[in-house]
Order: sequence, then C-alpha cells, then structure tokens
Amino acid sequence: IEPVWHELKAGVRALPHRPSTVQELVTAVKQVWEKIETKDVDKYIDRMDEVIEAVLRAKGGHTRF
Repeated sequence: IEPVWHELKAGVRALPHRPSTVQELVTAVKQVWEKIETKDVDKYIDRMDEVIEAVLRAKGGHTRF
C-alpha cells in the first residue's frame, strides 16, 4: 500500500495549485486517484504474496520491501 500512497502524495504535490483546505485536499486526492491506473495497483497486489513471505522469513524484521 505504501507505493500507492507515494503515488497519491506525489500526484497531489505535482498539481499546479496546492490544496490549502481540507475540502481542496479531498478534491485533489480524488483527482489524482482517478488518474492511477488499475494495472499499476494490480502490480502491487500481485506482489503481496512475495512481501508476506519475506516478512514471515524476517520474523517481522527488516525486508527489502
């Protein structure tokens, strides 16, 4: 989920007008969210098994993810 948050934050930062109210922020996040393609989110979902296995092997410690 962190990569998706990163895309949302980067997209909001890249907007020509930075949100200055909560309502503007909500609108901006919705705009950016609509631009994120399903295939991009799917690639993160597809890796979840690999991520879970790495976390289990590390017993909750540091992983490359």
